Amino acid sequence: MLPLKVTVSKYILINTLQTLVDKEIQDFKNWKNWYPAFQNENVTVINNSAKPGVINSASLKDAEGKKINLDLIESESEPDTIIVIVRSQSSTKVDYQFIFTPHSNG
Repeated sequence: MLPLKVTVSKYILINTLQTLVDKEIQDFKNWKNWYPAFQNENVTVINNSAKPGVINSASLKDAEGKKINLDLIESESEPDTIIVIVRSQSSTKVDYQFIFTPHSNG
C-alpha cells in the first residue's frame, strides 16, 4: 500500500562558497555543528575505514548498542550532489542527497 520510494525536499540558502559547504559535509567531525544525532552525548561516532568510491564513512552507536552506518558518495551523474547512504542493523536503507545549486545572483 505504501510507495517504494518517498521523496522529501528541504532547502536552505547558505551565503558562502560551495567548496566551504562541501568541506563541512564531507567531514563527519563537522556534523556535530549542525546535525542533531552527532550532538547527542549518548551517541558515539566511529570513523570507518576508507572504501573505494566512498568520500567518508562513519557509524553512530547509541548506549544500547544500536548502530547505523553512513557513507558519503559523490554522484557520478550529478557533479554537484553528495549522496548519504544510511543503513541500520535492521538493514533499512535510506538515501539522502545534498544538492548544491548556486543562487541566481551568485
